[in-house]
Amino acid sequence: MKLAGINAGDIVEIDKGGRRFLATVAQPHDRPCAANGRLPIDPIHRGISWRQASAREVVAHWARRGRPRARS
Repeated sequence: MKLAGINAGDIVEIDKGGRRFLATVAQPHDRPCAANGRLPIDPIHRGISWRQASAREVVAHWARRGRPRARS
């Protein structure tokens, strides 16, 4: 998966070593620590110590959108 469309606050599903877990993206993809192809993450589940993921390890991505606007 390409990291270009992933922003801070988005939720991603990560597969590291056969273990799948959900995480939020810590900061936007254009920051220096993500320039090397690694995505900084904060795992949602307890007991997971990984703080970075590569593009190959990202299985799914859900964008943070906010509340829908009321139509007039």
